[in-house]
Amino acid sequence: MHKQYAAGQQRKATEGAAEADNPIGVSLAAMDVQPVGCMLFFTQSGGNVTGQLQTGQWYEIQTQNPSGEWADCLDRDIAGAWEDIAYIIEKGETRELLLNWDYMYGRLPDGHYRIVKKVMDYRAPGDYDEYEVYAEFDITE
Repeated sequence: MHKQYAAGQQRKATEGAAEADNPIGVSLAAMDVQPVGCMLFFTQSGGNVTGQLQTGQWYEIQTQNPSGEWADCLDRDIAGAWEDIAYIIEKGETRELLLNWDYMYGRLPDGHYRIVKKVMDYRAPGDYDEYEVYAEFDITE
C-alpha cells in the first residue's frame, strides 16, 4: 500500500521522525511498528531538490552494537532481491509505504532498530544524487 499526502494532511506522519540531515529535506518515520513490518512515512520539506525524488524497494534493518555502531541484521547479501520500482516523493508532501520484512528478516525480537532507505534526487539517466535516510524504532511485545 502506498499513498501520497499533502504536508499536514497525514496524521502526525512526522512524529518520531528525525530531522532531515540531507540537502534534499527528506525525513523518514516508522509508525505502526510490528515484529514483521511497519508503515514508513517519507516527508519532504525545504532542502534543495534539483530533480524528482524517488525511493525504491531496497531497505536495510540495523541494530546498534555496544560501541554505538549500526550494523545490518542480516549476515547475507540481498542486493539481487529487489524489484526496480520507483516510488515518487513529491516536494512538500508525505509519502506512505507499507513495509513487510517477514520474508527477509523474519519476526524481529524485542529491541531497538533503525531502517535505512535510499532516496534519489533524479534528474536524468546517469544524472542523480543518492542519499540515505534513517528511522529508528523499537519493538516491544
